[in-house]
Amino acid sequence: MTWRTLLPFLPLLAGCSGSDAVNGYEPTAIYPPRNDLLVVNLTQVAPPTNAVASARGKLDDSIADLGSRGGEVITPARLTS
Repeated sequence: MTWRTLLPFLPLLAGCSGSDAVNGYEPTAIYPPRNDLLVVNLTQVAPPTNAVASARGKLDDSIADLGSRGGEVITPARLTS
């Protein structure tokens, strides 16, 4: 057999490694802490204004604005484990 014969079957071997991954996650992997806002409560949120709703590229700003409209957002740095 030549490598050209095996070439079509190489994609089937993807992910077949001898790693110690548990459920697809490497147990020694370290992920950076989150720094985006977490939405905790939306029960009292007023609908957005047209300016906020139609602003392209302003998703983070519109989430931060939820607090001033009756919602509750927190930063992950304020959470304790």
